[in-house]
Amino acid sequence: KVREKGAPEGTQVEVRDLFFNMPVRKKFLKAIPTEMAHIAEVLTRFALCYPSIHFTLTHNNRVVFNLPQVRDTAERIATFFGEEMRNHLIPVLHREELFTLTGFIVPPFFDKANARMMYIFLNGRYIKDNAIFRAINESYHGKLMHKRYPIVFLFLQVKPSEVDVNVHPTKIEVRFRNSSFIYSSVLTALKEGLNKSEVKPVNFKNPVSIPEGKVSGAAGLDYIRKSLWEQYSSGKDTDKIPASEIIKPEMEFTPLSASFDTGSSAPNFQHSELETLPGIGNQYREHGAYFQVHNTFIIEEINGGLNIIDQHALHEIILYHEIERSLQKAEKLSQRLLIPELVELGPKDFFCVISLKEYLELLGIELEEFGHQTIVIRSFPQILKNINIREFIESLLAELGDNEEYLKDKEKILNKLMSIMACKGAVKAGQKLELEEIKALLEKRNTMKLYTNNCPHGRPTTLFFSLNELQKQFKRK
Repeated sequence: KVREKGAPEGTQVEVRDLFFNMPVRKKFLKAIPTEMAHIAEVLTRFALCYPSIHFTLTHNNRVVFNLPQVRDTAERIATFFGEEMRNHLIPVLHREELFTLTGFIVPPFFDKANARMMYIFLNGRYIKDNAIFRAINESYHGKLMHKRYPIVFLFLQVKPSEVDVNVHPTKIEVRFRNSSFIYSSVLTALKEGLNKSEVKPVNFKNPVSIPEGKVSGAAGLDYIRKSLWEQYSSGKDTDKIPASEIIKPEMEFTPLSASFDTGSSAPNFQHSELETLPGIGNQYREHGAYFQVHNTFIIEEINGGLNIIDQHALHEIILYHEIERSLQKAEKLSQRLLIPELVELGPKDFFCVISLKEYLELLGIELEEFGHQTIVIRSFPQILKNINIREFIESLLAELGDNEEYLKDKEKILNKLMSIMACKGAVKAGQKLELEEIKALLEKRNTMKLYTNNCPHGRPTTLFFSLNELQKQFKRK
């Protein structure tokens, strides 16, 4: 039973020597930044749910967060995630007899690489519920790329008799009496909210106007994507925009062959027979024709048969070995950014990145704390020069942020980071390659001592088909 409890204004509750009677539990604690990330996430949930309360978080006499009382949830969201997000918040409201839903959703262009930004609160408590998650994902279906997740802040008020909160020890998981009703109500509310700000079909005859000199390269893609949303959600008809007013952004393009600079410091390994799988070894030296199919695979004629190569997997393992070799030889991986990149993060993500700072700097990513929940990146690896820095940080957090197993072992952390860097820096499936780029990729493979036929994620890079096998399949033998 819920009832009032005497707690006069100004009451303080202090917890000291938390593990005095449970020293074993203390041994299971992770590094300080990791534990701070967990604490910051708990504080974030409370602060979002109770904007009228002043929260502070201190560590070693240093104020980490100072969150004064604010008027509403939107202001608290801006405190944590920036003014830009607040300016794009879409309010949602849905009322039923036993159920009320309020909150905010965010346009799809603010998508994330994980689901950590789905904040759901039930009767003033943070929860996780599969039915609500399904409703959120369904409402954004067709608006997000594969493995991208939306940002939502939802507050549900449900009669206590309609929900069981004693399903999980931490009361994060709940069970609704009528979960299908909750699912349909949330889905309806979110679809209505998105439809109010829905993007109209894009008329590509008149591109969106981009201010000259503001964007280039990967950073420009974010600008264009957001500009498209704002322009079309406002109902502005680009058919009426004079073509002379359209400014084409200057986009950077670097061919794949540029990542195989012959003037690099990579040593020229002598060709050697590698005793791994068929299709790897000095038989590559006498390859014949090669070409790309479906913008994903490379067919290569070699002595005694042919190879079918996954272009992304092969480039990924090549980059992985280059990073590994540079790390072993203490070679410099990074290049100084002309304009440092500022990245705003949520509280938990901020502490996760700071906990990885030592390892990221070994791999050429130089970063520093820069004010409230913001990091500044001053150097970035050369192999990732065409990658959006913000998206790379998001991908890194998606793969490492919730996986504490990696954070226990330095070697595991480095291997995982190298794998992520290689994956993001490699050519993608579906990317068209010119013959010169294919040649550069194959020649780079030939000069490297690849001790495996798999990419860091375990996928095969090459499948070998012998001429004898092909002749048998076509009944020539």
